Amino acid sequence: MVSYSYSSKTFYTYPTINSLMSDIDFNIQPAEEKPERKNRATRRRSKYEPIIDTFLDSGHSLVRVETTNLDANYLRGQLMKVLDLKEVDSVEVSVRNKEVYLEKMAL
Repeated sequence: MVSYSYSSKTFYTYPTINSLMSDIDFNIQPAEEKPERKNRATRRRSKYEPIIDTFLDSGHSLVRVETTNLDANYLRGQLMKVLDLKEVDSVEVSVRNKEVYLEKMAL
């Protein structure tokens, strides 16, 4: 560990011990307090959100979602996150035989 001071603050540099432990050189600096989080007025659109939007706009009450290179349970989890963010309670996401289904539920 190497320490050095700059304008009454002490900084610590931890060099990489060996490549097996870490490939990252990093610095640790003392902080008085954590800054407040920036309030995002808008959130990024999920790449899974168009699936939900298309289903909600369709006239179908039950659809099977076909994708390539995605595990069905992973896709289910991502679609459920989108539904939670959009506060949609009328859609159920389920997996049957490694296939994802979206179903509109009666409220």
